[in-house]
Amino acid sequence: MVALAAIAGLSLAMPTYASGFPGAGLPVINGHNPNVQITFDGTNVSIAYDPVEGPYDNVEDSYVSVVNTSTSSALTSLTISGPNIFGLDGDGQQFYTGISYGPSGYEGPNTSFSIQDNNNGTVNFLAGGVAPGASSWFTLENNLNGANGGGIVITKPPTTTPTPDGGSTLALAGFGLMGLGALRRWVLR
Repeated sequence: MVALAAIAGLSLAMPTYASGFPGAGLPVINGHNPNVQITFDGTNVSIAYDPVEGPYDNVEDSYVSVVNTSTSSALTSLTISGPNIFGLDGDGQQFYTGISYGPSGYEGPNTSFSIQDNNNGTVNFLAGGVAPGASSWFTLENNLNGANGGGIVITKPPTTTPTPDGGSTLALAGFGLMGLGALRRWVLR
């Protein structure tokens, strides 16, 4: 069963969709859903292609969603390679949505690119990365659905950071400080 979801702050600016990809609720770009899904499980990365969804520019550009199914690590970057995926020619998501998330117009929210050449670069996930259970998105050149024979490859392991443990460390620190305060009062008697 498909459920409709909205991303806060984007639902008014862009319609949202629900799809079979995890992380549904991403914006529709020029009438298109993501045609590539990258999933990170804390250790491994998998890449899926939607055989029905075409390029969001109706020519060759890909809309990539990223889902972090890990329970303990935020995904902070992915170094990827693919034929001309960073040969950005000006028709990124900003061209269709009117919303700028970065200088190239291909970035999604809280993403940036470190481009090595037209075929290689790193997608950086800002603001702490893609948290466990969360998703992000960006756009790239070339139809990674296979129409141009394209495909992306993760060229080195994803960069991650451990996520906070829900406050237990802070609670332990607080108890430690309370103990020090009690000790100080006892010593000063």
